[in-house]
Amino acid sequence: MSPKKSRLRKPKSPKPKSASYPETPDAFNPADGVLADDAPGVLQPSRLAWSDDARGLFLYHGDCLEVMDTIAAKHPDGIFDLIFADPPYFLSNGGITCHAGKMVKVDKGGWDKSRGPELNHEFNTAWLERCQRLLKPHGSMFVSGTHHVIFSIGFAMQQLGLKLLNQITWQKPNPPPHLACRYFTHSTETVLWAAKNEKSKHRFHYAAMKSANGGKQMKDVWTFTAPKPDEKMLGKHPTQKPLVLLERLLLAASNPGDFVLDPFMGSGTTALACARVGRRFVGIDLDLKWVELATRRVAAPERMQNPGGGGGVTCADHSLRGAENFAPLHWTRPSQTRREVQSTRVRKRKKEQGLGGTCFGKVHQRRPELPLRAEWIGLGIKNDFARAA
Repeated sequence: MSPKKSRLRKPKSPKPKSASYPETPDAFNPADGVLADDAPGVLQPSRLAWSDDARGLFLYHGDCLEVMDTIAAKHPDGIFDLIFADPPYFLSNGGITCHAGKMVKVDKGGWDKSRGPELNHEFNTAWLERCQRLLKPHGSMFVSGTHHVIFSIGFAMQQLGLKLLNQITWQKPNPPPHLACRYFTHSTETVLWAAKNEKSKHRFHYAAMKSANGGKQMKDVWTFTAPKPDEKMLGKHPTQKPLVLLERLLLAASNPGDFVLDPFMGSGTTALACARVGRRFVGIDLDLKWVELATRRVAAPERMQNPGGGGGVTCADHSLRGAENFAPLHWTRPSQTRREVQSTRVRKRKKEQGLGGTCFGKVHQRRPELPLRAEWIGLGIKNDFARAA
């Protein structure tokens, strides 16, 4: 008989190594983004306009391309964990739109005027290349835009070798009407999410996003209203984003203490979101007017940053603003303990934010406990405000 053939076991393939994310703060010096007037080849000197070392917030007034070059020269391996960019959309072409029920010109400023598709794409490639250089090996970036610019940005990302992860659609339930009546009403903006390169192991807090969505996988279509008046009480920007949108992006793709960059800071919504969720931040803007607005918003007391909060704590997926913070929930009987019976106004807000129905988790709002009335106890009614935050 022929000897039995020995069974050779196939060697197990090694498990992929998990991405290592350093927890220690990076050695960032606020002077890293400062450009002096006499520096060679400087077109626009930059300065540190405002900083808060305790919270790690730094706002710069200067040209984003030159400031990013300066930071990259001192941190060649990258320093930022996450980047959010809201670049010029190049849509100020002299047309008309509807604002507050009135017909107005589409003129957001000289920075938003198109210079032609070739020069627009050249500019997009230039700032994206610098952002890619400043990202850590496992960092990622979000870029928002409309159809005027987003296709150029997506193409530039592919040219630079970034790894496209998601195309998020921000749907506005209350868009301004289209006055020309020759097109569909513009009601969405796109947010592209990309990692530094194909080898990057990007952060994504899947479980947190699923929990915020009522136990279901969060989709890439998000419904938020435009920024409310309480977000513009210290000043407004023509392309200002809602705070709730930035908070969700930060909570989804970064950890507390991570370093975030916004090269087109504008009104400082990203800075304010970072301060609220515990991220460090560097923001840059060329226009001194917007740097001053961002400084007012971030340096303001917390009650001014979120005047509708009523002293409560809100997060991106339970943002109860204005009168809704004080809108009473329906009183419930003990037999209804499993399902929270919420006011119509709160349910409508959650539906607008794409949360997929009633949330069984905690309402992130500290509310005072009200005394029970004798007739309520007799009817078996409990005080639904007694829930802990």
